[in-house]
Amino acid sequence: MKKNISTFKKIIVCLVAMAMLFAFVSCSGDFFANGNTSSSRPETSESTSVDTSSNGLPSDVNFNISYVEADEIKPTSTTEVVARVRPSVLELYCIVGQSKSSGSGVIVSFDDTDDDGNDDKALILTCHHVIENASQMTAKSIYGKEYEAELIGADPVSDIAILWITATEDNGFEGLTAAQMMCDSDKLLIGADVLAIGNPLGYLGGTVTKGIVSALNRDVTVENRKMTLIQTDAAINGGNSGGGLFDAETGALIGIVNAGYKSSAAQGLSFAIPCGTVKPIMTQLLEKGYVEGNYDFGVTFTAEKFFNTAWSTTTYVVIESVDIYGTFYKGGMEEGDVILSVKIGDKSIDVSKYESDTLAKLETFLVDGSYNIGDKVTVVYMRYKKSTRGYEQCTAEFEIAQYRYGIITD
Repeated sequence: MKKNISTFKKIIVCLVAMAMLFAFVSCSGDFFANGNTSSSRPETSESTSVDTSSNGLPSDVNFNISYVEADEIKPTSTTEVVARVRPSVLELYCIVGQSKSSGSGVIVSFDDTDDDGNDDKALILTCHHVIENASQMTAKSIYGKEYEAELIGADPVSDIAILWITATEDNGFEGLTAAQMMCDSDKLLIGADVLAIGNPLGYLGGTVTKGIVSALNRDVTVENRKMTLIQTDAAINGGNSGGGLFDAETGALIGIVNAGYKSSAAQGLSFAIPCGTVKPIMTQLLEKGYVEGNYDFGVTFTAEKFFNTAWSTTTYVVIESVDIYGTFYKGGMEEGDVILSVKIGDKSIDVSKYESDTLAKLETFLVDGSYNIGDKVTVVYMRYKKSTRGYEQCTAEFEIAQYRYGIITD
């Protein structure tokens, strides 16, 4: 009996030892696989300058965008969904000034403009902030093919932009697919499984992450713009913007990824523009190149200290940058102007005495949302004059203007 107990104990010890060894090997494998941090971003091929003079879509192109009702889609497996929709998501690489940026885009339609039986144009949906101020844009498929991307229209208010790419005899669209857009966003359900597909970090194109719909109609401020978005816990990183948020069961495109919350205190907070919001915006961009009634002040501010004497300084609000298509630029405002007060319609704000929350108050004032095109804007500011080597107080009066990105008007 004692011998049997001893033998039994030995067997138990051996099993425990084997389990510990197996666990160690498994953990070691994960550690080394995840610990490889070496990476390099591929160089993209040169593209010719993007034509930003077009106003809407040329008449010889007829993109037939596929919109699908939620009730019409038949569920399939996740792997089948990924195989079908992953080729519709492209990597986008932009040259902005002397730097490069990256993002994602989703093909939503093809067209055969020369009726030869082969599609030669593809319509791409992305975010305005992905392509903003880009002089060159390159789209890259999961198969490694690259295409010059051209602007059709963009709208900073909704953060939507549409581009197109052209196939050639040597560089076609083989293997690419067009996503179907589910625009009845009211039928989305909280808790539904979703897939985010994009180009995180600018060199991991085609990455698929999975999550759920965490919330609907979430009011969020993105880059000082108030938006109503889909919230998801699918992993989103820099470079995912402009990519697709798909229903995991059906493969329908339900949103365009445009924001991820970055904080050490929170995780799993990502957002997408619902396709129900995208559809009317895209329709106007295709028809006109802009969205009727939308405006953008197109200005960012910073705080700078100015010396009064050798021993004292005063802090002022200064224009850091202006968008050449925005209202402030059209009103004659320039980088470096010192802002004292702004009045829009019957509302005004005095920023001449700087406090810790002055910048935040000014940004809130500008995104009020109650302003309309044609409202009068009065800015009291100081501008540096080279002739006198000092600042001169000025007043600028102008009106809120229709925003037409990429379209220069007098």
